[in-house]
Parts: sequence; structure tokens; C-alpha cells
Amino acid sequence: MKMDFDEAVKHDFENWIKKMSYRGVILLHDTQVRRDEFGVWKLWEELSKKYPSLV
Repeated sequence: MKMDFDEAVKHDFENWIKKMSYRGVILLHDTQVRRDEFGVWKLWEELSKKYPSLV
């Protein structure tokens, strides 16, 4: 099964968030890159509405 890059990033996040402490911090990079098939920005838009951030 082939996953798009943004689906793979979301999959990783959803698996790791279950293991995080409520005090934990997750760092994402390249959240502002909007070219090619790079889709971290899509996940960031979704997560920033749901979780507190330092941005």
C-alpha cells in the first residue's frame, strides 16, 4: 500500500500522540513548505486548531 507523504506524516503523528505525556512536546519542521508533494503544512493547519502551539 502506497501512502502519500502527508498521509504518512499524519499516520506517524496519530501513532505517537497516544504515547505522549500531556506535558510532552512534539516538534514539526517544514510546516511552511508548500511545494511539490510536501504536505506537512496540511497536517499543521489541522493540528494547530486542535492543540496548543508555541507559534
